[in-house]
Amino acid sequence: MKEKVKSGHKEIISETIVKLELFKNRINAYSRFLDMDRIDFITRTKKGDKIIYNEIQVKYSRLYLEGMPHSWKPLKEKELDRMEDNFFYIFVIGGEELRNEDYLFIIPSKDVHKIKEEIKVINRENGEKEYAFNIWEYGENKWGLKRRDDKGYVDITNYLNAFDLLK
Repeated sequence: MKEKVKSGHKEIISETIVKLELFKNRINAYSRFLDMDRIDFITRTKKGDKIIYNEIQVKYSRLYLEGMPHSWKPLKEKELDRMEDNFFYIFVIGGEELRNEDYLFIIPSKDVHKIKEEIKVINRENGEKEYAFNIWEYGENKWGLKRRDDKGYVDITNYLNAFDLLK
């Protein structure tokens, strides 16, 4: 029987996938020693004479292929509290074994704050609020998050592999 990849290992593997994809897109990624500020990478790119630094937080969720392809990732409010111009979330949506079927959504933190106001909220018994960052493929090459009122999706297709946002 094949051993399943453990949850914590998936986070490390997804960070490795992101680092490789950043490298392929000519973006230098620097790792932190400890993830105390919820920063997985700092990236550095050069645009002419200008150097651009960004902070990256990576979030992994499994891609479920039953029915409409989708992921399921509730995120606590404190996980989405950053809102700086140079802070980005990279959502890695991948297969159970993290193969070549991974999707990377690169979303600026300011856009995440706008999006979270439109998507489903989960109120936990302990009073914590979580946001349903459940990404669905709701049409051919169209990706989105379900709206609070269940009437359609907040489209995030333009964030798929949007490495130019980091340059």
